[in-house]
Amino acid sequence: MRQFFYILFIVFIHSSCNKKLEPIEYVNWFKTGNENLIENKSDQYIYQIRYISPEATLLLEFGQEKDSIKKYLIEEKNWSKFDLKIYTLDKKQDVLKYNNKHKNDYFQKMQYLITNINEDITAINKEGTKVPCAFHHFERAYNISPYINLTFSFMEKIENLKEINIESKLDNSKISIPLKQTQLPKLKL
Repeated sequence: MRQFFYILFIVFIHSSCNKKLEPIEYVNWFKTGNENLIENKSDQYIYQIRYISPEATLLLEFGQEKDSIKKYLIEEKNWSKFDLKIYTLDKKQDVLKYNNKHKNDYFQKMQYLITNINEDITAINKEGTKVPCAFHHFERAYNISPYINLTFSFMEKIENLKEINIESKLDNSKISIPLKQTQLPKLKL
């Protein structure tokens, strides 16, 4: 009897790992799931990174139109896209206003996030080669949320990346975030 439950447990675990998710569940797994969240702290900030699969990106951009997804998936498969949220340590204060000594500091932080932070974000692939950030986008929150939201991408498949490094000029910190190998869900189309 004990062996029966053990076999049943193994079958359940195996089938749940290979389960295909409906499009809305699939996108939600990437946008909100803790399995996909990696966090690291500097002296002043919390850096949270989420990998967003090419399929989830395309669902967000094109909806569930299968032809568009299949057409663009070939191009997107060679990219790794991430969402980065930066919080203050208490997760309550506006990052752009935090710890400013001069009135101009707010605008300098914003300018850095809009134009230059991509130079300070790199990845290391499994061969040990540095991969530069190929794209970044800073999303303004206009005092609605207590964090900064950035999207950035590398022209490298997620399977080939082992860590992301951020040399942030927000607080002159160097953050290294090892990427964990998570069992990614499959999309049901």
